[in-house]
Amino acid sequence: MAAILSRLSEYDIFRFYMPEHGWKINRVTFSPFRKENNPSFVIGNKLGYLSFIDFADTSLRGDCFNFVQTLYNLRDTSEVLRLIDKDFNLGFTTGVYSDDYKKIVAAYKQPEDLGKRYSLIQVSTRKFTNEELEYWNQYHQS
Repeated sequence: MAAILSRLSEYDIFRFYMPEHGWKINRVTFSPFRKENNPSFVIGNKLGYLSFIDFADTSLRGDCFNFVQTLYNLRDTSEVLRLIDKDFNLGFTTGVYSDDYKKIVAAYKQPEDLGKRYSLIQVSTRKFTNEELEYWNQYHQS
């Protein structure tokens, strides 16, 4: 997995195998696992990595490798890795290096940085004013 992710991103894998290419990260879309009238599927950014969940069947969830395995009904992770290797022509299985995958991923815009997003919150303290103390003291019971 690490070797594949050294050349491709999770987004590249989801983008290649997701039948509906109009999907967006963190937006509900139609599930690739069934024909449906109401969208029930999300590929989302959680804790800095992409994962999917199908809300109509919450047993269908996981990372990009679980997605490919479920979509193609593959037996195990090694089959998933071989399929991705073949489809992107990465050369891990054949031993013949190719950079064809760069053409595939260059055909679309990569998403913004998916890393964790932090907000800086600054707090400054001060003493209560007399007016504020008067207000809060009205609630003080002896």
